[in-house]
Amino acid sequence: MSTMETRKNRNGINIKIRFSINKQRRRLCLGSKYTLKQAEKIRQFVDELANARETGGQISRSASGFISEMTADLRQRFVACGLLDPPSCKTIRELWDRFLSEPSDRKDSTLTTYVTCRKRFFAFFNADTDPCQITKKDGEEWKLFLVKHGYAEASVAGSIQRANSVLNWAVEQEIIPSNPFRGIRRGSFSNPGRQFYVPMEWYEKLLDACPDQCWRTLLALCRIGGLRNPSETLLLTWQDVNFTDRSVLVHSPKTEHHPGKATRLIPMFPRLRQELECQRGVSPQSSFYVVDKWRDTASNMRTHFQRIIFRAGLPEWPRLFQNLRESRANELWSDYPEHVAEIWMGHSKPIATRHYLQVTEAQFQKALEPEPAETEQGTYPEKDLEPKDQFRGHKWGQKLRKTIEKWVKLWIPKKQRRTLKTRHIA
Repeated sequence: MSTMETRKNRNGINIKIRFSINKQRRRLCLGSKYTLKQAEKIRQFVDELANARETGGQISRSASGFISEMTADLRQRFVACGLLDPPSCKTIRELWDRFLSEPSDRKDSTLTTYVTCRKRFFAFFNADTDPCQITKKDGEEWKLFLVKHGYAEASVAGSIQRANSVLNWAVEQEIIPSNPFRGIRRGSFSNPGRQFYVPMEWYEKLLDACPDQCWRTLLALCRIGGLRNPSETLLLTWQDVNFTDRSVLVHSPKTEHHPGKATRLIPMFPRLRQELECQRGVSPQSSFYVVDKWRDTASNMRTHFQRIIFRAGLPEWPRLFQNLRESRANELWSDYPEHVAEIWMGHSKPIATRHYLQVTEAQFQKALEPEPAETEQGTYPEKDLEPKDQFRGHKWGQKLRKTIEKWVKLWIPKKQRRTLKTRHIA
């Protein structure tokens, strides 16, 4: 149990908190910067931290938030009296370097995204800053910094997510007590402004502008087969292409860590079959890969594809290869059941709704077409809309009708009387 001592001086009230850890008396000097109410709140957290030190237990979420939001001066005081451990990484540069050099199962492409995030992180933060001095307010300011420098919302969300991963790893390694970026809204990963539908007429023009059959096959795999480029297109081998069953086995490095998502089987669509047969005819018998022109996933395909688009007389779209796969996803999700399109494209319905599906011009024009007439005359006959009059053609029916009308006038008040038809009452 800690105690709080106060003493007046020239600057105000000097506050000290006395406590013990493992029967060793210690003292936390707060000075005269804090009010008594603030000091009492700090004393409560001192009790919790001291108890956690003795028993080895976990601290509460409120205590973690208090540690992440405390000032650098107060943190140094907590470290000096043994309530917090000194950071093993003295600067955030050391923290990032240790994270990137840590052995893990991350792919090279994932590691590249973390290197990019590191550059954006140090564009705002000083590399020699103590990691324990970073606060949630700093994270919010970094987010605004990225927005002001023109980064898209999806790029900002990705940077915050990766920085969160680094800081969570630092918490697990006990480098920092808590993640200061916890609770920062990262934003949405979807970017509707970069979605684009490449119509089939443009695809035909692109094929005519290709310099060789290898480029025609690559575009067919992306636009007709819906493969990811370059991760899936460059891994496709001739053993995966079955001309007899007219199927293609696609290996997906992006989703292989999910159970049953390492590969997927797609049909060999007629347009895709045509290009694959031509590619098989011009490829040597000893060739192993279908697309053997590029073997490095870091090859610069974009520049060559821009030249093809220019020769075809078409404007460039935002994401050259991704929009080809996106266009095929729109067609498959529109023409086939959801579970079929999900298996062929290799992504779930929420992902498709967020990143792929859109309203195309062809769908909009189809909605404007006149609908066929429901009958030859264009309207329904009156006998189908109104019930049949059971009194028509019967003498006793005419008398009964008049009797019911008189009964209605006598027994139903005029204010509550509704416009009724005798045949409905009958």
